Amino acid sequence: MTQVEYDIPTLQDLEIVAANMREADKQEAIAMAACGPLEALRKSVQLSHEAVVARVCGEPVCVYGLGFGSVTGGMARPWLMGTQAVEWHCLTFLRSNKRVVRGWSERFDLENYVDARHTMSIRWLKWLGFKLDAPEPFGPFGYQFHRFEMPRGTV
Repeated sequence: MTQVEYDIPTLQDLEIVAANMREADKQEAIAMAACGPLEALRKSVQLSHEAVVARVCGEPVCVYGLGFGSVTGGMARPWLMGTQAVEWHCLTFLRSNKRVVRGWSERFDLENYVDARHTMSIRWLKWLGFKLDAPEPFGPFGYQFHRFEMPRGTV
């Protein structure tokens, strides 16, 4: 089984993931926030309660975290951006993500948006137990996005 190490992301980690980001993640960053991969990663990390880099054989393959939603209301926004290596090692990441999301859902109501074109992320979110709404226009360009949610204590 693939060994994955988790740590606090550095600027170098963000630069490596941004330079090798999956095309669907790049397109989602543009559609959601009108920014490129590195800017999307930097903003996401900066606006997060928790941010983590996952490394396989020492190489950063994804960065994920839990963004501020409504701290007083107990809501947070999970996110992940990664390289193709996330899909190459998908079983390892699926198992790990299930544990992480379970921990987050014990503390927060989880909610965010996913680009309706990003079929891999949609399958991953459903597998994790998120409920997805029908797609609606979202973001600066009005692309179709699904709102996804998981009320606290659901998992």
